Amino acid sequence: MSKKTKPAQTMGSPAGYLPEETKTAIEAAAQQAENETPAPSQETDPAEVNALRQEVEQLRAQIAKAPASLEDQINYFKRKQDLITRLNGISNSIFLLEKHGEDVRKEAEEDVFASEVFALKLSAKKGYSSEEDIFKFRNPAVISELISFVLARMQEKREAIEQEIAA
Repeated sequence: MSKKTKPAQTMGSPAGYLPEETKTAIEAAAQQAENETPAPSQETDPAEVNALRQEVEQLRAQIAKAPASLEDQINYFKRKQDLITRLNGISNSIFLLEKHGEDVRKEAEEDVFASEVFALKLSAKKGYSSEEDIFKFRNPAVISELISFVLARMQEKREAIEQEIAA
């Protein structure tokens, strides 16, 4: 063992003895820490306290709703994943329908009775994979109204799915 690695007692210093430089450095570090540490505020805002209490209660309620067993948790998160998949699908459908609905509305504003571009088609299955057109409607004003109706229903469903995901 070298002289530098020996304990203070074996080097001739009494136990618990610190050199003056070390004492000064410790006192300076303690003083700096005391100066940099903000003093705790004795006054607390009642609104902030109430907001924190409400947040704590909400978190406790959320924890209480969480399933207890591992199997229940797996089913819970699978359900959430399925809902998110459905939400993405319906959001994409809404986006496409809004995009094409705007084109139909523009054509309806031109006061055209029959559209060359858009048609509403009713068909029936005529076998395993073939379909037969029963009725084809080309009035852009009626098609636009139908798209608006379908969009409203789809948005209601999207909101319901979002609420179920958040629950």
